[in-house]
Amino acid sequence: MTSSMTRSRPVTDGDWVRAEGTTLGADNGIGVAAIMGILESRNLSHGPLEALFTSNEESGMDGAFGLKAGLLRAEILINTDSEEEGVICVGCAGGIDVNSRFHYSRRSIDDARNIYRLEVTGLKGGHSGVDIHRGRGNAVSLLFRVLKHSDKTFQLGIAEIDAGNMRNAIPREAFATIGVPTSQSGDFERSVADWEKLFRAEIGTVEPGIRVQCKPVTEPTGGWIDRTLQQRVIDAVCACPSGVLRMSDQIPGLVETSTNLSMVHLKNGHIDVCSLVRSSVDSARDELCGKIDSLFRLTGTETTFEGAYPGWRHLLRTHYLRPSLTR
Repeated sequence: MTSSMTRSRPVTDGDWVRAEGTTLGADNGIGVAAIMGILESRNLSHGPLEALFTSNEESGMDGAFGLKAGLLRAEILINTDSEEEGVICVGCAGGIDVNSRFHYSRRSIDDARNIYRLEVTGLKGGHSGVDIHRGRGNAVSLLFRVLKHSDKTFQLGIAEIDAGNMRNAIPREAFATIGVPTSQSGDFERSVADWEKLFRAEIGTVEPGIRVQCKPVTEPTGGWIDRTLQQRVIDAVCACPSGVLRMSDQIPGLVETSTNLSMVHLKNGHIDVCSLVRSSVDSARDELCGKIDSLFRLTGTETTFEGAYPGWRHLLRTHYLRPSLTR
């Protein structure tokens, strides 16, 4: 049986207690409660049990990776890592972090430009494992669609990119600091308003709160990133897959393979593009990683893979178990 607890230091934020850099422990609370309830009960009849609680899931699954082989003797695993009370998992997606890094240099601001903070906000986001099939917008993908079109039309300068904030979260906000030739600033502002209308027409039923805005800001320090590199980054991110790639052949409605384009950050001489690939079939996970690697190799950038953990493929014949909670 598994659950997770984090090692991050708790901090007080007004009336809330949070943790630095991750969730505040026991995020699979239903599973923890179920395990503790069974261990505590004097009325349930069962054979020998082993209960396993692993730590630091959100910050790298350190506890699971550190489990000593042979420590457990049981041959059957009941996974209580469900989001719903009374549901036992019969499969689990493996995963891997996929990171591509560009190295940039800057060019000076040598013409008259209006400086804007381009924002895609108001999306629902969600967990890249639990919510990836819900058709929600990905703020990183949407921001780069705007950047690609705008760069062709207005010859943008890009100084900053801050898109997405966690590898396992569907991005709900994405930002870029850009420069537009002063003579074209009015056309650019109107085009941004048109992008919001377009996105609302595409995904407004699922994402009614989506906003696409450009706000005037002060001139950035350091100038724009190299233009050739800028185009390579935009093209690569626009082509990077995100969402459900394959559904299960055995359980209707269950995602087998997916990827979440989670973050693009520009800082300290690097532009990092991060995805989290998941699949209950390890070979499918590896194939998808190979495709992303090939994509970024075409742009002259290498990709690294970190934190891989195997999938637990569901049984060929299986059922969801929903025991009565009143018995």
